[in-house]
Amino acid sequence: MGPGDDLALASRPLHRGSGCHECRRRKLKCSGTKPSCDRCVRSNTQCVYDPVEKSKVALLRDEVVMLRQKVKSLEAQITPPSPSTTCSRPSSYDPSSRVQTSSPTPPAIWRAPLSADEQSFLLNQFLGIQHVANEYVSPSSHQDLPAAKMSAYLLASHFSPSTPAHPFLEWSRHSIDESIRIAGQTQPNHSAPLVLDAIHASSLLASWMMINGRLLECQQALFSAAKLAILSGLHKIRSFTLDVPTTSAPPSMVSAPTSTADAKYRVGIFWQLLCLDYTAAIIMGPSVSASLPWEEAPAEVLVETMWPAFEMGSPSKANPGSIASLFKSSQTRAPSPKPSGPVDMGVLRAKAIVLLERAVRVSALWRRSSRSSTPTSPGSPRSPSPDNEAIRKAIKETDWAISSVLEQLPLGSEMKSVCIVPHTLLLCARVRLHETLAEQNDPVSQVVWVQSAVAIVRLLDSVQVECPDLLLAYSWLASHMVLLHEHTYVPYHPESEHAIKIRADLDKLRRLLEGLGKKMPIVATMYKSAVEQFEAQRRSTMKVEDVKMEISNSEVDELAEDT
Repeated sequence: MGPGDDLALASRPLHRGSGCHECRRRKLKCSGTKPSCDRCVRSNTQCVYDPVEKSKVALLRDEVVMLRQKVKSLEAQITPPSPSTTCSRPSSYDPSSRVQTSSPTPPAIWRAPLSADEQSFLLNQFLGIQHVANEYVSPSSHQDLPAAKMSAYLLASHFSPSTPAHPFLEWSRHSIDESIRIAGQTQPNHSAPLVLDAIHASSLLASWMMINGRLLECQQALFSAAKLAILSGLHKIRSFTLDVPTTSAPPSMVSAPTSTADAKYRVGIFWQLLCLDYTAAIIMGPSVSASLPWEEAPAEVLVETMWPAFEMGSPSKANPGSIASLFKSSQTRAPSPKPSGPVDMGVLRAKAIVLLERAVRVSALWRRSSRSSTPTSPGSPRSPSPDNEAIRKAIKETDWAISSVLEQLPLGSEMKSVCIVPHTLLLCARVRLHETLAEQNDPVSQVVWVQSAVAIVRLLDSVQVECPDLLLAYSWLASHMVLLHEHTYVPYHPESEHAIKIRADLDKLRRLLEGLGKKMPIVATMYKSAVEQFEAQRRSTMKVEDVKMEISNSEVDELAEDT
């Protein structure tokens, strides 16, 4: 800070507790002049101020500048790719050629120069981590669709330290652009494979960006894919059977499904995109809206596609419903139907992600609404607003839906490892749903908030989780922060059994998060940010308590002087 800054600060009225150490020790009013206040100058005393902490906005500005400098530095370090790895097109590629619409086979568009062994290695790698991208489609079903395959290789390269990701990123983007470009030159009845390939590839690309913390690029990729999906009518598929109308949208840019397998393929691609879209909204917080809404949006864009129920037996007899049906039954409080056959884990995971996204969104709405309806003066009553009533109703609906899906989880110890992902996400949804109410001292929500966080850890007692999963990490972080709050603010005896158990659970979650943070940079960033924010809030609370104590002591001294 320069002299001009000191003069500017000196002219401002000081907040309580921001005077110099000597004036605060003597409980005297400080002039705030820097480098030495008036009183310290007169008494020839060393004047010391607490360091001024930067505001959140200033810290964010510094971080943006640092990130921009880092990007420039990394770009300067990237050497031009060698001829064997460039994105050049083979000599047989003719940009002026037109796709022959008489054949439904996708055109032979550009492919990256990979050997058969390299492709086999990356495909096997992808098979082990495809759940990271919420894959609902078998990789073997798009062997002839280069964009999705290239994005799958990109994601696989992230978990293979010996394989550089940079060329795959460029190849993936190029393949998506080519699929969209050529689809635009093709008749609608033959362009569907290319459009679906572009949507699928964009989802995989967004997944890679998400786990690497490139959230703005991820959001852009998901938005583009969602726009393509809506234009293709993928958000209105209500049945696998062809005799049921699959869309009520305007004419689609692609033809209708030609078979049950085709309809299932489209539903799988759509649900992968939706799950990633909702995952991004969960990770990035309530300031980011999902691109594929199922409520509070124009009818033409509302998601009405059926759940990805591929294991429910005959598709003509089973109707799994859509997202809205998950909440409609809560209005009548009808008992949740028990699954009569094998449980489709893909459907349970999809429902858990939808409920977690809604819990995060509704809880944030309640927090904002509560702040806006807070009385301006202590004596004025708080009047319930229509918005508050609507949000409270949404909270109850979501809580009931969470309970309903929890009851659908199969019983038995042998199913714990199979169900750990949807089970954990549902418990995390309950943590997020009751978080704001717990902060407002609602006694029921405080109990549910803590119990759900503890239940997340208890699921890990008998199950070893080895596969990386972003939403599992998010749920473990949510549980970790609740337990950290309990450990910090609840006055348990340090040697009590409960306190020891909390410390052990915190250590377990910390090890899991640190391990996943090495594989997924976004997890390390989320963990660091959450802990730093908690510590900053704790320090702020301590300062408030110090000020209250100072005021109390000052009042006692004044009372003593008066008497």
